[in-house]
Amino acid sequence: MPKTKSGEQITWKEFRTRWKSGMMNLTPQQKVANEFSSTVVMFVGFIVSLFALVIFRDRFPVSWLTYGLILIFAGNAWGTLIKCVGLYAQKKFFKNIDSQIDEGERDEERIMRIAEDTKGPEIKGGPNPFEQEEPNINELVVEKEEVVDDGK
Repeated sequence: MPKTKSGEQITWKEFRTRWKSGMMNLTPQQKVANEFSSTVVMFVGFIVSLFALVIFRDRFPVSWLTYGLILIFAGNAWGTLIKCVGLYAQKKFFKNIDSQIDEGERDEERIMRIAEDTKGPEIKGGPNPFEQEEPNINELVVEKEEVVDDGK
């Protein structure tokens, strides 16, 4: 029986339900990080398999099957490497966005502290320009100018 983090035993049905809801709520950054790590493992597996075939080819009968497997592993390793580079770029992009968001939040907090520190005395009386109502467009009167055509 599976257990929760607190040590409570749950049924397999409850485990599947929790796992499914957790997988549905992954962020794009988490998805890219998981896919990147699994792609690295696949790439290492293809490289190890390729080297094992090349190094131990004298123990296997040299045939079209051996060369076919070498070709398959080399092609998959190349494709996986390209995918890995793309996922690394996405991972780096998400990390850059997160750092910019964190920096923006820190700047906002710093600006608020400066605004509170430099707050001048309150001016009492007079209308607040930010609380004034906007004029009603239906009440505005626009005067038309008459255009005189001289016939020229």
